[in-house]
Amino acid sequence: MKKTRLIVVLLGAFAVSLMAAGHSLGSKEQATTFKVRHIPLTQELIHSGVPIIDIRTEKEWAETGVVPGSQLLTFFGEDGSYDVQAFMAQIQKRVGRDAAFALLCRSGNRSEKVGRFLAGKGFSSVINVYEGIQGATARGVPLQPYPSNP
Repeated sequence: MKKTRLIVVLLGAFAVSLMAAGHSLGSKEQATTFKVRHIPLTQELIHSGVPIIDIRTEKEWAETGVVPGSQLLTFFGEDGSYDVQAFMAQIQKRVGRDAAFALLCRSGNRSEKVGRFLAGKGFSSVINVYEGIQGATARGVPLQPYPSNP
Protein backbone atom coordinates (compact mmCIF):
# COMPACT_ATOMS: atom_id res chain seq x y z
CA MET A 1 0.00 0.00 0.00
CA LYS A 2 2.84 2.39 0.85
CA LYS A 3 4.54 1.65 -2.49
CA THR A 4 1.33 2.35 -4.38
CA ARG A 5 0.82 5.64 -2.57
CA LEU A 6 4.42 6.67 -3.30
CA ILE A 7 4.02 5.81 -6.99
CA VAL A 8 0.77 7.80 -7.20
CA VAL A 9 2.40 10.80 -5.53
CA LEU A 10 5.43 10.64 -7.84
CA LEU A 11 3.26 10.27 -10.94
CA GLY A 12 1.12 13.18 -9.81
CA ALA A 13 4.18 15.36 -9.28
CA PHE A 14 5.50 14.34 -12.70
CA ALA A 15 2.17 15.19 -14.35
CA VAL A 16 2.08 18.60 -12.67
CA SER A 17 5.63 19.37 -13.81
CA LEU A 18 4.76 18.34 -17.39
CA MET A 19 1.69 20.58 -17.37
CA ALA A 20 3.73 23.48 -16.02
CA ALA A 21 6.40 22.95 -18.67
CA GLY A 22 3.80 22.76 -21.41
CA HIS A 23 2.17 25.95 -20.21
CA SER A 24 5.43 27.86 -20.02
CA LEU A 25 6.56 26.68 -23.45
CA GLY A 26 3.36 27.97 -24.97
CA SER A 27 3.45 31.31 -23.23
CA LYS A 28 4.41 34.49 -25.03
CA GLU A 29 7.14 35.22 -22.49
CA GLN A 30 8.89 31.88 -23.11
CA ALA A 31 8.74 32.37 -26.88
CA THR A 32 10.64 35.65 -26.66
CA THR A 33 13.15 34.55 -24.03
CA PHE A 34 16.61 33.85 -25.40
CA LYS A 35 19.36 32.07 -23.61
CA VAL A 36 22.90 33.19 -24.32
CA ARG A 37 24.95 30.49 -26.05
CA HIS A 38 28.28 29.60 -24.47
CA ILE A 39 31.15 28.50 -26.68
CA PRO A 40 34.94 28.63 -26.41
CA LEU A 41 37.08 30.95 -28.49
CA THR A 42 38.66 28.92 -31.25
CA GLN A 43 40.27 29.61 -34.61
CA GLU A 44 37.01 28.40 -36.20
CA LEU A 45 35.03 31.09 -34.38
CA ILE A 46 37.59 33.75 -35.28
CA HIS A 47 37.42 32.80 -38.97
CA SER A 48 33.64 32.25 -39.03
CA GLY A 49 32.80 35.88 -39.70
CA VAL A 50 30.90 36.22 -36.41
CA PRO A 51 31.94 39.57 -34.91
CA ILE A 52 33.88 39.19 -31.67
CA ILE A 53 33.39 42.11 -29.31
CA ASP A 54 36.04 42.31 -26.61
CA ILE A 55 34.49 44.09 -23.62
CA ARG A 56 37.61 44.06 -21.44
CA THR A 57 39.35 47.23 -20.34
CA GLU A 58 42.16 48.94 -22.23
CA LYS A 59 44.59 47.83 -19.52
CA GLU A 60 43.57 44.19 -20.07
CA TRP A 61 43.95 44.53 -23.85
CA ALA A 62 47.47 45.89 -23.34
CA GLU A 63 48.39 43.10 -20.88
CA THR A 64 47.37 40.13 -23.03
CA GLY A 65 46.89 41.38 -26.54
CA VAL A 66 43.67 41.08 -28.53
CA VAL A 67 42.04 38.64 -30.91
CA PRO A 68 42.85 39.60 -34.49
CA GLY A 69 39.83 41.27 -36.07
CA SER A 70 37.96 41.69 -32.79
CA GLN A 71 36.10 44.87 -31.97
CA LEU A 72 37.19 46.59 -28.77
CA LEU A 73 34.33 48.02 -26.73
CA THR A 74 34.73 48.29 -22.97
CA PHE A 75 31.64 47.73 -20.85
CA PHE A 76 32.96 47.78 -17.27
CA GLY A 77 35.55 50.35 -16.23
CA GLU A 78 38.58 49.51 -14.08
CA ASP A 79 36.53 50.42 -11.00
CA GLY A 80 33.54 48.29 -12.05
CA SER A 81 31.48 51.25 -13.22
CA TYR A 82 29.60 51.20 -16.50
CA ASP A 83 27.60 53.48 -18.78
CA VAL A 84 24.73 51.48 -20.25
CA GLN A 85 23.55 54.23 -22.60
CA ALA A 86 27.00 54.77 -24.11
CA PHE A 87 27.57 51.04 -24.48
CA MET A 88 24.16 50.47 -26.09
CA ALA A 89 24.77 53.30 -28.56
CA GLN A 90 28.08 51.71 -29.58
CA ILE A 91 26.87 48.11 -29.72
CA GLN A 92 23.90 49.08 -31.90
CA LYS A 93 26.29 50.71 -34.37
CA ARG A 94 28.30 47.47 -34.58
CA VAL A 95 25.72 44.66 -34.61
CA GLY A 96 22.05 44.29 -35.38
CA ARG A 97 19.59 42.85 -32.89
CA ASP A 98 19.22 39.68 -34.97
CA ALA A 99 22.88 39.29 -35.94
CA ALA A 100 25.07 36.71 -34.23
CA PHE A 101 28.01 38.13 -32.30
CA ALA A 102 30.34 36.95 -29.56
CA LEU A 103 31.28 38.75 -26.36
CA LEU A 104 34.72 38.23 -24.88
CA CYS A 105 36.20 39.20 -21.52
CA ARG A 106 39.01 37.85 -19.32
CA SER A 107 37.29 34.77 -17.87
CA GLY A 108 33.75 34.72 -19.28
CA ASN A 109 32.00 36.22 -16.25
CA ARG A 110 31.53 39.77 -17.47
CA SER A 111 30.70 38.68 -21.01
CA GLU A 112 28.01 36.36 -19.66
CA LYS A 113 26.45 39.18 -17.64
CA VAL A 114 26.54 41.59 -20.57
CA GLY A 115 25.24 38.85 -22.89
CA ARG A 116 22.24 38.19 -20.67
CA PHE A 117 21.61 41.92 -20.42
CA LEU A 118 21.69 42.29 -24.22
CA ALA A 119 19.47 39.25 -24.72
CA GLY A 120 17.00 40.91 -22.36
CA LYS A 121 17.16 44.02 -24.54
CA GLY A 122 16.16 42.08 -27.64
CA PHE A 123 19.45 40.89 -29.10
CA SER A 124 18.59 37.40 -30.28
CA SER A 125 21.89 35.73 -31.11
CA VAL A 126 24.41 36.50 -28.37
CA ILE A 127 27.39 34.21 -27.80
CA ASN A 128 29.34 34.28 -24.56
CA VAL A 129 32.93 33.18 -25.02
CA TYR A 130 33.18 31.07 -21.90
CA GLU A 131 36.56 30.91 -20.22
CA GLY A 132 37.30 34.23 -21.92
CA ILE A 133 40.71 35.24 -23.15
CA GLN A 134 42.30 33.06 -20.45
CA GLY A 135 40.76 29.93 -21.91
CA ALA A 136 41.62 31.00 -25.43
CA THR A 137 45.30 31.50 -24.63
CA ALA A 138 45.38 28.19 -22.74
CA ARG A 139 44.10 26.53 -25.94
CA GLY A 140 46.80 28.27 -27.97
CA VAL A 141 44.65 30.82 -29.79
CA PRO A 142 47.10 33.41 -31.14
CA LEU A 143 46.65 37.04 -30.14
CA GLN A 144 48.08 40.22 -31.54
CA PRO A 145 49.48 43.15 -29.55
CA TYR A 146 46.95 45.78 -28.57
CA PRO A 147 47.32 48.84 -30.76
CA SER A 148 47.59 51.88 -28.51
CA ASN A 149 45.41 53.84 -30.95
CA PRO A 150 42.67 51.44 -32.17
